[in-house]
Parts: sequence; structure tokens; C-alpha cells
Amino acid sequence: MSKQKEEIMFNHNGDSDIPLKVALYARVSSEEQKQGQNIQSQIDRSDGYTEMFNLRLVDSFIDEAVSGTVPLNERPEGLWLLEAAREKRFDVVIVYRLDRLARKLKVLLDGWEELDALGVGVRSMTEPLDTSNPLGRFVMQLLGSIAELERETILERTRDGKEASVRRGY
Repeated sequence: MSKQKEEIMFNHNGDSDIPLKVALYARVSSEEQKQGQNIQSQIDRSDGYTEMFNLRLVDSFIDEAVSGTVPLNERPEGLWLLEAAREKRFDVVIVYRLDRLARKLKVLLDGWEELDALGVGVRSMTEPLDTSNPLGRFVMQLLGSIAELERETILERTRDGKEASVRRGY
């Protein structure tokens, strides 16, 4: 691992007086969540998180009513996030939880690999995640798999509930 990537992951950018530049990526998948406070709660959390860790929030990318199964480069704000990463506008992308970045393991890994190739780290504000070592990358993959399982379980329960309602005549 390069010293630069190590410094990015641990917020030791050589000069503790210079805050690490970060970008927030927030996402909700439905119109109902868009109308609620879910996006705002992700933004609020980032405010406290960046202050706590002396990070400088330089940009925010908010995808509303976009599924986490859609590849990052096919999302409106995800595409802008990747473009800004290519322009080296920030060092790390912060997300509320890893499932905000993706709800399918392949989508998560593809997005992470693209950001990693651009020298941009990924940090979850609520999960202990350090992708600078093999165990951290394993944890990221495990969390990605759990997010995918959670999504599939929700879909299955929704489908079962609808079928039960139809059987009862609703």
C-alpha cells in the first residue's frame, strides 16, 4: 500500500493542520424516502462526522430515488462523483453506511475499485471500515453481501405480503 493511501485512510495527511478533503455521497432508493428525512439525516451525520475527524467537506453528491443496484457510473450524481474524483477534488468519499453506495456486491466492488484506481478512499461514517488492508477489504465485501441479502429479504417479504393480501381479497 502506498503511503498516500495509508495517510488517506487514517487522516494523517502529513500536516495535521490541513484537513483531509472529503466528498459526501448520499442516496435513497424511493420517492417515499426522498420526501422523508433520510437524505437530511445522512447530510446531518456528515456534518458531525467531518467536524469530529477534522475533515473538510468539499462536495456532496446526492442521488434521490435511485436504486443501490444501479452501477455508480449510471447514477446521475454517481457519475458526477466519479468525474470529480478524476479531477482530484477530494481524497475520500464518505457514506452514511456502505449500503448507501451499493445494494449489490458487484456494484459495490466495481464502484470501490474505480474510486480506488483514482486514488480515492471510501469511508463509512457508521461502520468500522478500513480498506487499506486485507481484513478491511474483506469486511467491506462482507458488509456489501449483507446489504445485498437485506435488499433481497425486503423484496421477498414485500412480495409475500402482497400475495397474502391478494389471497385475503384486498
